[in-house]
Amino acid sequence: MKKVLKIVGITCGVLIVLGVILTLVVSFLIPWDKVKDKIIEKASVELKREVKIEKISFGLFKGVELKNFYIGNSEGFTKGAFISADSALAKYDFWALFRKQVVLTKIELVKPYIMVEKDKTGKFNFSDIMEKVNAAGENSKKEVKHEVPVKVDLPVELSVSKFAITEGTVKYTDASAVPVLFVEVKNINVSVNGLSLESVKPFLVKASATMDYNKMPVDFSFEGKMEIRLKEQIFKASGLFARLPGVEFNANVEAIKIIDNPEFKLDAS
Repeated sequence: MKKVLKIVGITCGVLIVLGVILTLVVSFLIPWDKVKDKIIEKASVELKREVKIEKISFGLFKGVELKNFYIGNSEGFTKGAFISADSALAKYDFWALFRKQVVLTKIELVKPYIMVEKDKTGKFNFSDIMEKVNAAGENSKKEVKHEVPVKVDLPVELSVSKFAITEGTVKYTDASAVPVLFVEVKNINVSVNGLSLESVKPFLVKASATMDYNKMPVDFSFEGKMEIRLKEQIFKASGLFARLPGVEFNANVEAIKIIDNPEFKLDAS
C-alpha cells in the first residue's frame, strides 16, 4: 500500500512540475506583450475606435485572462467607453485536450460595461460595426460557388461548462425620443451552466440586476432553462421563475424570427 501511495505521490509531483515547466516554456515562447499590441493595433483599425488592453496573461491550468480592456465609443456619441471590463477570463480543462476535447470550464466577465446610444436621427453607436458585418456577409455570399455542401466534422469537441458576468452595467440613451430616454441596468450578475457549442440543448440561467428607469430603481431576478437556436432564429425559456418588487411569477417564453421579424409568445402565471 505504501508503495502505491509513493508511486501516486511521485506521479502527481512529476505532473505538477511538468505543468510549471510547460507554463514557463509557453510564456517564453509566446511574447504576450507583442500579441497584446498586435490585437490592439488590428482591432483599432477594424473598429475605427480606441482599443486598450492593459495585460494578457496565460497559465497552463488557469487559462487566458485579459486585464482592463476597453473599446471606445463611436465618433459623434458620448466620449468614453463603448465596451469595457476589469477582466475577461477563460478557464479550460487541460487534461481534456488529450481526449480531443476543448472544455472551457468557465468564461467570466468581471465588471463589464456597455454603453448603447441612439442619436436624434435614429443611428446607434454600433451602426458602423453592423454595416461592416453586413458588407462582409454580402461579399462572402458573392464569392461562394454553387457546389454541393460538404459537412465538416470538427477535430475536437468544444463545450463551455459555465459562463458568468459579475457586477455588469448596461446604459441605454435614446436621443430620438421626447423626452430623451435614459435606462441603466446595473449590478448585473449572471450565471449560465451547461452550455454546449456542439449541440443545441437547454442550459440553466440565473440572473439578477437593478434597472434604473427615470431615476426609479427596480430590483429583479429570474432563473430557469433557456435554449437558443441561432440558425432557426428561435429563443425559448421554460420554467422561468421571476421576482419583481411585490410580484413573483412563473413563465414560459418563446421568440421566433428574432432577427428578421420577431414574434413572441408568453405564458405566465
